[in-house]
Amino acid sequence: AVVSTQSTGENKETCTLEDIRKQNEKIAQLEKECERLNSAHSNAQDKIKELEGRFGEEKDSHEKLFRQTEELARLTEENKNLMLSITPSLPPSPPNHRPSPSGNYRPSPEPRRKQRSTRSGSFEPRPARCETLQKPMPFVCGRSAHPSHS
Repeated sequence: AVVSTQSTGENKETCTLEDIRKQNEKIAQLEKECERLNSAHSNAQDKIKELEGRFGEEKDSHEKLFRQTEELARLTEENKNLMLSITPSLPPSPPNHRPSPSGNYRPSPEPRRKQRSTRSGSFEPRPARCETLQKPMPFVCGRSAHPSHS
């Protein structure tokens, strides 16, 4: 089947039904692609709006945190000035620091005091501690707290 159309003057175009069917399929395919792209565009716009909202919230919280930090610094300075005005000025004491091997300064440790035992050279047993309860284990006659090495 041949469909003929006549245009201006002598030009005649002939289209077969097969050509028309192919053009209709192409149009349908283009319409589906257009719908898919419109849907993707709509989803992208929704995502952009959501991200802009989150960005606005983050910006607001950042500004609030910045204001709070400034307020805290101001109050700290006020407290420092008040403390200096209340306490009498004492001459600074010499630091009790010695350099550590790493080059950092650490306060020197307090001198250790030797503990004197009433019995010299004797062994003083300590009660075993139960690790889960952090209480002394009860003494049971004839039982060992730990398995033997035999």
